[in-house]
Amino acid sequence: MEETSLCCGQIPKRKNITGVKNLPKNPNITNGIEVIYLGAGDLKFKGKTSGLTYYVSDHRRRFTADTKDLPSILKMRNFILKP
Repeated sequence: MEETSLCCGQIPKRKNITGVKNLPKNPNITNGIEVIYLGAGDLKFKGKTSGLTYYVSDHRRRFTADTKDLPSILKMRNFILKP
């Protein structure tokens, strides 16, 4: 069995992400706002105002959101505006 605990500032090994499945493309939005997903795993959600479907992942965090959806997206704790 492999030891999983770290000691004395050791840097953890990176996860093998070669098995990451392809997510569908996000809508192509002009004049939208760039948002960053901070959560873990894959997430699919609909914009409450536009009805557009967005796909994010811990391996694909950045996406452009419709400005009308922004208030509802930012109410979710796993999203922030791109600085």
